[in-house]
Amino acid sequence: MKIVHFCSSDNGGAGKAALRLHKGLLQNGIDSTLLVIHKTTGEKGVVQYKRSLLSKVITHSGIPYRQNKYNRFIKLHSCDYECLSFPEAIYDISDSRLIQEADIINLHWVGSCLNYKSFFRKIKQPIVWTLHDMNPFLGIAHYMGDKEKNTEHFELEEKIRLLKRDAIHQNKNLTIVTLCDWMKRCSILSETFSPYEHYINPNSLDTNIFKFREKKEVRREFGLNTDKPFLMFASQYTTHFRKGSDILAEVASTNNFDCEFIIIGQGEPKGINAKTHYLGSIQDEEKLAKLYAAADAFILPSREDNLPNTMLESLCCGTPVISMPNGGMAENIQDGVNGYISKTIDAKGLGDAITAFIDNKDRFNNKKIAVNAHKKFAPDVQAKKYIELYTSLIY
Repeated sequence: MKIVHFCSSDNGGAGKAALRLHKGLLQNGIDSTLLVIHKTTGEKGVVQYKRSLLSKVITHSGIPYRQNKYNRFIKLHSCDYECLSFPEAIYDISDSRLIQEADIINLHWVGSCLNYKSFFRKIKQPIVWTLHDMNPFLGIAHYMGDKEKNTEHFELEEKIRLLKRDAIHQNKNLTIVTLCDWMKRCSILSETFSPYEHYINPNSLDTNIFKFREKKEVRREFGLNTDKPFLMFASQYTTHFRKGSDILAEVASTNNFDCEFIIIGQGEPKGINAKTHYLGSIQDEEKLAKLYAAADAFILPSREDNLPNTMLESLCCGTPVISMPNGGMAENIQDGVNGYISKTIDAKGLGDAITAFIDNKDRFNNKKIAVNAHKKFAPDVQAKKYIELYTSLIY
């Protein structure tokens, strides 16, 4: 059984998730390849798509092919998107020998890297699409929040949504995988994916790296105070509105928490009125796992999210998560067991949840949190579910 995954990159949240699945399948004896446009790792089986010289020239020359036309439209109008994507690309991955020889093609995050119209018309093998956000069934937006706050682009949003819907509906041999029940419900309710079968299979991670460690030991390693509570916040881009760092800053400014903050990611959030250790981006997973273990709790204040890798990483390290009542967070966090869920998506709700945690932090069993998370998010657990799905589609 030959599986080819396609993702725009092997880095970033979705890229790392796709890479972890790919590695889990390899460990289970599956012939798996991860095809990407932007390759950043030297991992086995990760292949960069070889773009033609013409596509490279057009991309860098500013020649007004259709995608550039859309991008110019956005630049000419005021807009506020965390990310936006179009269903066209100057290259066509369906011409890749890897794609042509695959038994199953597993799509991941494909923003502006997939020519929908030709891909879904040409591909005859079963397609599995793992949804890392809402973009596959929206238009140019990746989450509803961006769609709703950019009402001036509704016409373009709807035009692209319908174009994608019609392109996807050319193909009947498509199965949708979501990371949590919330995304499954959103997808099933969409006009684009309502005709297709849906399955839930969460992301995984290396549980030999993201594991329980003694807090005092890792704190001494980083030169951190061994007695004061530490709250950690991490995101690839910490200042994105959807990720809620402004909510965290408001909480820190209006509550007198006797704690320190560890901040990881691109862009230092402003306005956190407390002692803060800003560490920038960290690619070393071993170091990252130790920092999770050093923290008393991980703060995940996202206004809207799917199943963030950061939550899985924190739980697998035995560190409780304090988050918002949405997405995969609300489905995986139990108050007083492995964290707290805010009652509302605002500073007051988050502040109350942090207060509840600080008042009860010594009651949490960090080893048990890690053990339970490993049972849900270990690579073998995810890989075996995918293998079962793949097998059902081709045999």
